[in-house]
Amino acid sequence: MKNFRSVKISTDRLGVFSFLLLLAGCWQVAQAAPVCGERIFDNAFDAPSAAVPCLTSDAFFDDRQVREIRIVFPDPNWYQTLYNAHDTDSTDPAFPASFESQGIQFGKVGVRMKGHSSFSYPGTKKSFKIDFNYFDPPETPGNRETAFYELKKLNLNNSVYDPTLMREKLFMDFARRFVPTAVRVVHCRLYINGAYYGLYSAVEQVDKTLLKSRFGSGDDGNLWKGAAPDDVTDPSADFGSDLTWLGTSPTPYFAHYQLKTNEEGNDFGQLIQFVDVLNNTTTASLPAAFEPIADVPDILNGLAVSNLFAHLDSYTGSAHNYYLYDRSDNGKMTHILWDANMAFGSFRFGASGNMTQLAALFVPTPTSSQPRPLLSKLFAVPKYQRRYLRDLAQMLRSGFDTAAMQAEIDRIAALIRPDVVADPRKFYTIQQFDANLYNDITSGNTIYGLRNFVTQRASFLNAQLNGLAAKSDIQLNELMSLNTSTLQDGNGDYDPWIELYNLGPGLVSLSGLYLSDDPSNPTRWALPTGNLDDGQFLTLWLDGQPAQGSNHASFSLNPAGGTLYLYQSPSTLIDTIVYPALNANRALARLPDGEGAWATTNRPTPGTANQAAVDEPGTPPVLFINELMADNTSLPDPDEPGGFEDWIEIFNPNDTAVDMGGLHLTDNLATPTLWTFPAGVSIPAHGYLLVWADDEAAQGPTHAGFKLSKSGESVGLYSSDGTIAIDTITFGQQTTNVSYGRSVDGAGTWGFQATATPGATNTP
Repeated sequence: MKNFRSVKISTDRLGVFSFLLLLAGCWQVAQAAPVCGERIFDNAFDAPSAAVPCLTSDAFFDDRQVREIRIVFPDPNWYQTLYNAHDTDSTDPAFPASFESQGIQFGKVGVRMKGHSSFSYPGTKKSFKIDFNYFDPPETPGNRETAFYELKKLNLNNSVYDPTLMREKLFMDFARRFVPTAVRVVHCRLYINGAYYGLYSAVEQVDKTLLKSRFGSGDDGNLWKGAAPDDVTDPSADFGSDLTWLGTSPTPYFAHYQLKTNEEGNDFGQLIQFVDVLNNTTTASLPAAFEPIADVPDILNGLAVSNLFAHLDSYTGSAHNYYLYDRSDNGKMTHILWDANMAFGSFRFGASGNMTQLAALFVPTPTSSQPRPLLSKLFAVPKYQRRYLRDLAQMLRSGFDTAAMQAEIDRIAALIRPDVVADPRKFYTIQQFDANLYNDITSGNTIYGLRNFVTQRASFLNAQLNGLAAKSDIQLNELMSLNTSTLQDGNGDYDPWIELYNLGPGLVSLSGLYLSDDPSNPTRWALPTGNLDDGQFLTLWLDGQPAQGSNHASFSLNPAGGTLYLYQSPSTLIDTIVYPALNANRALARLPDGEGAWATTNRPTPGTANQAAVDEPGTPPVLFINELMADNTSLPDPDEPGGFEDWIEIFNPNDTAVDMGGLHLTDNLATPTLWTFPAGVSIPAHGYLLVWADDEAAQGPTHAGFKLSKSGESVGLYSSDGTIAIDTITFGQQTTNVSYGRSVDGAGTWGFQATATPGATNTP
C-alpha cells in the first residue's frame, strides 16, 4: 500500500481502541469514504489509527484557552532547509513533519515558512504554514482529503512588530462582527522537536474551506490574493495590487493577483470585469454597473474596519494583504481582510503623523502615483460614502471604546502572559509586553499602546464624524396611530407616537426640523430643541396636545391612515411615509432601522431597535400596493393578445414568499372583498406581483374582477376575512401610460413615475 499516512487520537485517550482496530485488521478503512481527519500510516506494516471524531473548527478557535501544537521534523537541519527554501526557491515547497494537537496526531504534514517582513525580521521565530494534505493531495486518485478540526491548512504567525502578540486577534475578532469572512485567530504554544519554540497566533487559512463555511457548501467561486507570490522573484509586485485598470488581457494581472482556487482554469475574467467596471465607469453610473458584480456593503465594511484600526498594511495603504472572492451563489465579488499584525497604527505607510488621527476618508496621495480606486471611486458616490461613514459610526458605538476594548485586552493578556514569559524567541521583553497593553513604547518607531490607541482613535473619529453629520440623517422610523396599551406618555395616556432614528454618522441638532401631516404647511410643528446622536432613537407623541410638553405635537396621527412628513425647512423634505389604517397596538416600522422597507409589526419597539412581526393567528402578511397604471396603452396583457389593460403592482418586503390565496383586492373600500385571489398565487420574497385590473377574471388567476378609473378612485388590499386593510391608496386623475407609484418600494410618497416599472423596483 502507498499514499496513506497517519492521523490518530493519541494513545493516552484511545490507545486501547487503536490496538483493537489493529487486531481486527481494520487498516482497510483507508479505502472508505472520508471521515473527519481519518488517515492511516505511510508504512503499510504500521498499525491503523482510530477515526478522528468530527470536531468543528469552532472548537479549535475557542479562545478560552491557549492551544498547544507539537511538530517533529525528521530533518535535524530543518530550520536551514525551510529557511533556504522560502528565501530562494520560487516554488516555496513544504517539508515533512509529524503534527500533534488536541490529542490528534498526523504522521506526515507539509510545513514551510511564510511571510515577507515577518520572515526577514532578525531572529529564528519565523511564521509557518501547515498543509495537512501536502504530501497526499486529494486530487490524486486514491487519496482522500484530510482535515484537522475541519481545517485543511493552518497558519502559525509570529506576531512580529507586536509587543502584545494580540493585535491581529483583536482586529479579526472585532472585524468578524461586521465582515463574515474575517478569519479566526487563537493563541497557541508551538513545540518543535519536543522543545517549546514560542507563542504563536494560529490563524485560519483563506481557502475553499473558509469560503464554504461562510457562504455554503456549494460555493466554489474564484479567489484571488492581492499579493505577489510568496518568493523573491518580484517583491515589488506585492505593493501593486491596487485594482487599477491594466487592460483586457489577463497577463498584466498575473504579477499582482494570485488565483488561489480553481487554478487549473486560470480564469481572470471576473477580476478583470470587476476592475474594469470600478475604474472605467462614471460616478453617476457606477451603482447600476457595480452592484450586480460586487458586494458593496461588505466591501465598505471591510474598508471601514481597516480605517478604524489604522490598518495600512492592507489595501488601504500598501495595496496588498487582502483577497477578492467572486461568490458563485450570487456572482458578486467580496473583499477579505488578511494579515493584521500591524493594525493599531503600527504600519505607517511612509506617514510621519499621528496614526490615531488618520482621516475617516483617508486615501493615499498623490492619487496619480498611489491610486486606490476601491476607495476613491466608491467614496465619490454619495450613498456609498455615507454608508461607509455610517459603518464607521456603528463600529465606534459597537465596542470600539476604551472600556470594551480594555476588558478584552486584559482577558487575553491574562491568558497568554505565562506563555509570553516562557517564550525563548520573543521579539520584545515581558516589560514591553506589559507596558504596550496600555501605553506607547519606543522600539525604533513609536508603537501605540493598545488602550491608548483606542481611546485616542475613538475620540478623533467621533469628532470628525460629528462634523460630517447632516440633518437628513434623521429618518422616520416607526409609528403607531392607535395606541391603547403599548406605551404611556408622562400623563398616563396611551396616545399615538412616532419614532425618529439617526442613521449617523454623527450628532445632529434637532433645531430647524419639523413634522407635518400637511405638505402645504411644512413647518406645522417644530421638533423640540436638543440633539440626537448617531444610532439613537427619539419617540415623540403625535397626539395634538402640545400643552402636555415639548415632546407632544400640535397634531395627531390619523387612525384611518394618512401621510407624515419630516422637513428640514419649508422647501426641504427629508422623509415621508404614507401610513395605512393600523389595528390597535400595531406599529408601522422600518427594517432595518432608518433605511429599510416599512412593514407592520406586532412587536412595537418605541425607543429601541425595530423588530419584525411574529406570526399570530389572524395576522395578515405585510404587503404594499406599490405602483399602478389606470390608463395603459403600452404594456400588453400576456393573456389577451392585443390587450392593454390597467394594472396594479403589489410588493412583498418580507424575507419569505407570501401566499396570496384568500386575500382580497378592491377598488371600492366600502366593499373590501370585491375580488379574491385564487389559491396558488404567491409573491416571492422581496418580489412583485402584477395584477391586471381588467374585470376579466376568467383570463387567469391574476386578472381582477374590476377595472381602474382614469379619473381617480381607491385601491385596497385586505385580509382574508375582509376586516383588516393591509394597504390602501386613493389617487386622482391619471395620465395615459404614466404609472403612479411609491418613490421607494414599500415606502415613500406616491407620485407619477418617470418610467413605469411593473414587476421591478420603482423609478420616481
